[in-house]
Amino acid sequence: MLSVAELETLSAGKPVRDTRGEVAKVAEMFEYYAGWADKLHGDVIPVSDEPPELHTARALTARWVQITPWNAPIFTAGWQIAPAICAGNAVY
Repeated sequence: MLSVAELETLSAGKPVRDTRGEVAKVAEMFEYYAGWADKLHGDVIPVSDEPPELHTARALTARWVQITPWNAPIFTAGWQIAPAICAGNAVY
């Protein structure tokens, strides 16, 4: 079975040593943005002392389309997809 770096080498025509570094960075990006997933939440807006309180809630904002260059597709994909998924968006 081929590793992700080897598949990226076949796809982009880059040396394996370069794609191994890119794949490692993409894994770090997903790990970093995964830490933000539980920190994005709505806020309570104080309007008055009487109920009801107003709450804001985060919702799906859009569908995002990604344009990827031919020479670094996995790196650019991770850079754009990880924060979008973390915020609850769909990426096509």
